Amino acid sequence: MISVKEKLFSLCVESVTKRIDAIRSLMAVTQASASEETKSSAGDKYETGRAMAQLEIEKLNEQLAEVLKARAILEQINPTLHRTSIQPGSIAITSQGNFFISISAGPFQVDEKSYYPISAASPIGQALAGKKAGDSYTFRGKAARVIEVS
Repeated sequence: MISVKEKLFSLCVESVTKRIDAIRSLMAVTQASASEETKSSAGDKYETGRAMAQLEIEKLNEQLAEVLKARAILEQINPTLHRTSIQPGSIAITSQGNFFISISAGPFQVDEKSYYPISAASPIGQALAGKKAGDSYTFRGKAARVIEVS
């Protein structure tokens, strides 16, 4: 039987893969559009169109780099490991919600419960880091408790 953590991990991988594919597709379309620009009698219109396309490609490259970082983080997670303290790859059930410490994505519904994949570097991820079941933490001025870690 596939665990909740494995399902969440698969949803995160699927989300990242879709984002990578979408960005690469947009890059190809933008590159093709820039290549199809032809010199017009206006002269500057051609250069402006190419410059705008180049700026768009640079922006997409930055987005792609971020998504590739997220994929690299996922590649370091083994969803079959059971954790007793909160760290990347953990599921943290808290009084504030259910979190999967991995990448920022979602939220996802698994077995009729909502889970929020969050980055370990996010403010809530940092507040939860190293906590165990029964520990208290404060996030945005609100006290909360870790109920379960897996």
